[in-house]
Amino acid sequence: VGIISADSLLNYPDFRSHERGFQLMMQASGRAGRKNKRGKVIIQSNDPEQPLYRYLTDNDYEGFFRQQAEERKLFNYPPYSRLIRIVIKNKDEQKAEVEARAFAGLLRPSLHERLLGPSKPAVAKIQLYHIREILLKLEIGLSPQKIRKLIKKSEQRMRANPEFKYMRVYYDVDPL
Repeated sequence: VGIISADSLLNYPDFRSHERGFQLMMQASGRAGRKNKRGKVIIQSNDPEQPLYRYLTDNDYEGFFRQQAEERKLFNYPPYSRLIRIVIKNKDEQKAEVEARAFAGLLRPSLHERLLGPSKPAVAKIQLYHIREILLKLEIGLSPQKIRKLIKKSEQRMRANPEFKYMRVYYDVDPL
């Protein structure tokens, strides 16, 4: 079995990309052999020193899990935090950008470094809609009711402005 350009699985802009890549490569390698015959897996990579490949070679699920858990804790990703992804969509790219910046501007004074973005996602346009995302990384102990109230109040303030009245906004709490 050959896995071509394996790095592309790992370099996707998502904190779970290594987990997904590991899972897919393990699954592919499991299909390499037959009943009584070991198979061979060849992985094409520009970064063969990537630790994930060592875990794959050693069939070390636990080691990979520990490494990922340490990294998530260091960078405050789930399960050590909660994530809220705010998605802004508009048919006009400039309006999507303006809406996302304005929304983030209302939230930032209360959330500070917990707010990331706005940014263009990897897929920045679906059908006719341009997309911008705001990511909130929140401590586990933070009151969900207070955060919800802050977000809803900010959305209401946005919609009070005629320029943003028809803004399309979606929320994804603890996105998978």
